[in-house]
Amino acid sequence: MVFEVVDLFSGPGGLSEGFRAAGQTSRAKAKISLSVEMNEWAVQTLRQRAFQTMEGPDAQLLEKISLVAGMVETPDWSETAPARWKKTRQEVVQLELGGENAWETITPKLGAIRERANGNTILIGGPPCQAYSLVGRARNRGKACYIPEDDHRHYLYREYVRILAELRPAAFIMENVKGILSSHVNGGGIFQRILDDLSGTADGYVLVPLT
Repeated sequence: MVFEVVDLFSGPGGLSEGFRAAGQTSRAKAKISLSVEMNEWAVQTLRQRAFQTMEGPDAQLLEKISLVAGMVETPDWSETAPARWKKTRQEVVQLELGGENAWETITPKLGAIRERANGNTILIGGPPCQAYSLVGRARNRGKACYIPEDDHRHYLYREYVRILAELRPAAFIMENVKGILSSHVNGGGIFQRILDDLSGTADGYVLVPLT
């Protein structure tokens, strides 16, 4: 059995790398089908890794990668392996979840994955932690104009919940920092709000908080 994995707020791909590695050794294989990230540098890392690990006849081209003084030099893959590079760009999408037209962009991709995998999907990801982490909160308190209620990062987890409802995966993992347990905004605890929103969306799932 192969589980297709959707990775949200991917960063440079720590969670997806773990699933990719686990999928090589377990009976239930894991395949990263979609990574969504807004940061340009992280997207470049994700695409390079996706290109390297993708199966296909162009795999021998990876031998052209050379390490020089700690820098990775690569050919122009769009010319050297255009089909493979096109598939890589489809797998790794630079997108700001919650931003303009983001939902319209990602919904068809989720639908295609859900249909193709016939329910054998896993949703992973960690909504931005800057509003929740102890260090981030200390920095924010030092900003005279900072208003927690106006920090949209407090609520980006709702994009994860929204996609959870759309994809309906076999399992999901939402990762974040320990500070989320004590983070409050508008007089309410963020962690409890997340649990409440998940409970309203994740009917049929067993929620297991891991610390």
